[in-house]
Amino acid sequence: MGDNNKSGYQLRTDLLGMAIGVVDQRVQRLFENEHMKPEGQRTTVDPFTTEDVIAEAEKLYAFVENGSSVHNLRNRVVIKNDET
Repeated sequence: MGDNNKSGYQLRTDLLGMAIGVVDQRVQRLFENEHMKPEGQRTTVDPFTTEDVIAEAEKLYAFVENGSSVHNLRNRVVIKNDET
């Protein structure tokens, strides 16, 4: 068996890589959505910043550290409309 424990540095490096992927995909979706709009109604999509990546990495780290999301998914309310 190998040692599967990662150092803090390795964990932060992995989380930054994941955060870059999340933020990059978010910006790419916004860009693609803008191109779906008619000509003349499109707006520019700002590229992601270092601060965006760090904020996303902190969310991922909070999940790893606490075992739950910053958004606390367990407390979300689901509203169903049963009227037909």
